[in-house]
Amino acid sequence: MKQSGKTFWIIVVVIAAVIAIGFAFHDNKGSPSDPSSAEEDSENSEKEASQKTDEPEIFEPSKNENFNSLISEAQSFYKEKKYAEAAEKYEQAIKIDSKSTVALIGLGNCYREMKKNDLAKTQYQKAITADPKSITAYLNLSYLYQEENNISKAKEILNQGLKANPNNSSLQNALDILEITPHDS
Repeated sequence: MKQSGKTFWIIVVVIAAVIAIGFAFHDNKGSPSDPSSAEEDSENSEKEASQKTDEPEIFEPSKNENFNSLISEAQSFYKEKKYAEAAEKYEQAIKIDSKSTVALIGLGNCYREMKKNDLAKTQYQKAITADPKSITAYLNLSYLYQEENNISKAKEILNQGLKANPNNSSLQNALDILEITPHDS
């Protein structure tokens, strides 16, 4: 059991580091920013704009401000351990941008803290669907399976993450820890 406690804290530290890195390098939709592809993105945006008909823009300035405000409020509630209130704010943010990995993962984290693991898994899976490169979503989903002692499913999730993010050290380290840690049968 002592080894499981160490594993828990190692995973917590890895997840915290990945979240910090994710916030530093992700735009407000939760997808990685790549300055080198700015020109290509501009061309794609022009093409998409010409193909759109009646679809409203998801990130109109007023909606973006509201979205950011909701995320900020949710994060404040979460830090205060007011998980139900945080979940409510994340849900409101998801109504504005249903593919925001920040909001989806945040909601999943609230559900996890409230011991609603099935709902948490659903949110992490939605985050993975929205952004298959979301390392935090894979780590958090894997961690939930580890808590349930479903190590094979936890490994499966990490391997899926590695397929989408080859050579990612956070995912690989989490998988390596699972491989070397003895588990109850």
